[in-house]
Amino acid sequence: MWSPLRARRLNAAGTLDPFVPFETFGDPASLNCDRDSQGAVYFADMGLSMVRPRCMENLHQGLLPQRWMGRKIHPLKQWGGLDVDYEWQIPQVEFWLKAHGIPAMEGATR
Repeated sequence: MWSPLRARRLNAAGTLDPFVPFETFGDPASLNCDRDSQGAVYFADMGLSMVRPRCMENLHQGLLPQRWMGRKIHPLKQWGGLDVDYEWQIPQVEFWLKAHGIPAMEGATR
């Protein structure tokens, strides 16, 4: 669902362009935007990050866009990470808590 090939940005004319030029991914004629064809795509959701001190000390050597992660980044696979910036995202958090067996707190309100 969150494939880089599907990402778009608004241009000055008010229409959408690819966020990353397709040529960056290789021959545009060979690209497949079927979200199931590209395998897993990982995003740093900032739920938890473990960083070596040397990565922080040598930021200029790290990979963009999060140079502080260093150059050898291992995944920390998590289920359902997201920012909660809007009220409509609260049911997602409630679903995650319930799916992981975390009981509702007595007297808790939104």
